[in-house]
Amino acid sequence: MLGMDRVRGRNRLITGAVYMVLVNLSVIGVAVYQAFISQTDQPPAAAAQVFKQDIDSELADALKLARTSSNDGSSEIEDVPDRTFLNLLKPIASLHGLLPFDTSGIQEGKSTVRTWKTKDGLKKSEILNGMKYARGRIIVPESGTYRVTVHAMMHYEGSHGHCELVSLDVIRHDVITQKEDVIFPNKGETCPEAKEGTADHLSHVDGLVELNLGDQIYVTVSNLSLLNTYRDDHYFQVYLI
Repeated sequence: MLGMDRVRGRNRLITGAVYMVLVNLSVIGVAVYQAFISQTDQPPAAAAQVFKQDIDSELADALKLARTSSNDGSSEIEDVPDRTFLNLLKPIASLHGLLPFDTSGIQEGKSTVRTWKTKDGLKKSEILNGMKYARGRIIVPESGTYRVTVHAMMHYEGSHGHCELVSLDVIRHDVITQKEDVIFPNKGETCPEAKEGTADHLSHVDGLVELNLGDQIYVTVSNLSLLNTYRDDHYFQVYLI
């Protein structure tokens, strides 16, 4: 009985030590993440990956510290809280790149971008801590202030001197009112200058929005075929601040 009490006591000590570290991480985590994505020498998706690596390292150090501080030479304790249980970071969805899609049947006019990559080998695309994704829409798991970032490089092929009006809108579906609203519009014009008749247009939007639990965020573009050339360069991120 005494041995079991000692095991329970050590487990509480381990968990307590880890949570002390995680409390600090939860306070500074978002600030660190925002600092990374504000750097001009790396794209937000790369910053998100660096941020995640740093947090993983901090968690590993916390577990090591907890084991060391509670170790008295006994081998009775082997189980510690796993990484899933310890993941107290706020909801984040980072979708980087588009899956291949058929452009033969695409008509001009606003279309929802539905083929975001939700997983990839480089872990640029991740959906964490309650976030959900369905047919191009990110669904938030709790109410609060969210930062939304969309980056898309559009490629237009036309004729020299013929301009194309392009637009990219970030849409919110309000679960309470059941209404769709454009929260971040982005419009522009691209005009081929070269004889080949091609031109690129960068659409980048970034801002804060108050969302309700269950609200959906998605992206529409004026012509979906404009995204096909640079599929790996587009990204769509939503996270609670």
